[in-house]
Amino acid sequence: MAEGVFDWEFPDRPTDLVLLRGADDWLVSVAHEQLCFVTMTRDEFASLCSAVPSLGVEGGPGYRGGRR
Repeated sequence: MAEGVFDWEFPDRPTDLVLLRGADDWLVSVAHEQLCFVTMTRDEFASLCSAVPSLGVEGGPGYRGGRR
């Protein structure tokens, strides 16, 4: 059982995990690099930050705001 987004590691599980929303990537994780990307609207992002106050958000390509 994987308990976190980076627990998807070879050889027990696929190296990378992708969840789709329609035809678009919604959540992408690259476990061996400890990278995770989530695509969401500003309203979804605000709701997520409210629901999970301890959420850490780091900058990167496509980063549009948030708090660390």
